[in-house]
Amino acid sequence: MPVHEMGHIVTSASHGTKGSPSDVLWGDNKFMEIFNYDVLKNIGMANEAHKVFTQMQTQYDDFPRPGTQWFKNWFFPIYSKYGEGKVLNRYFELLALNFPKDKKGRFKRDLNFGEFIHFWSGATGINLEDVAQKAFGWPIEYDLQFKKAQKDFPKLNYKTESSSR
Repeated sequence: MPVHEMGHIVTSASHGTKGSPSDVLWGDNKFMEIFNYDVLKNIGMANEAHKVFTQMQTQYDDFPRPGTQWFKNWFFPIYSKYGEGKVLNRYFELLALNFPKDKKGRFKRDLNFGEFIHFWSGATGINLEDVAQKAFGWPIEYDLQFKKAQKDFPKLNYKTESSSR
């Protein structure tokens, strides 16, 4: 539980910002699952980290669609393939640098799903549309939001892998 609560501090006060524009999408604990895993892994508690990993293989949620496996199909693939804790940090860094904030550093609004995928793509350097499609589905709404996010936040650069559409 203490690591989970530390994760809330990370999501709501990273890089001089206030608020967590991603919470509307991942709720209270989806990011905390990968955060807990990362912390446990990096403080020498490999057995506990493995327990988290194993538990998350059968963890299902009903958002954004029934049967979603946030850890297994979204966070862990990104974490394991694109730099572990560094990619998690990079996501929050990009939000701090690019997402609208007021003069006190508070985010002005929440992310939509297309922006969420765009910022994570920026954090990895790779277009994550295919990963998002597997993890969350890809309704036309996400596609339109993603394309708009690419126009609204052009400083986030990433390439399309050869396996992407």
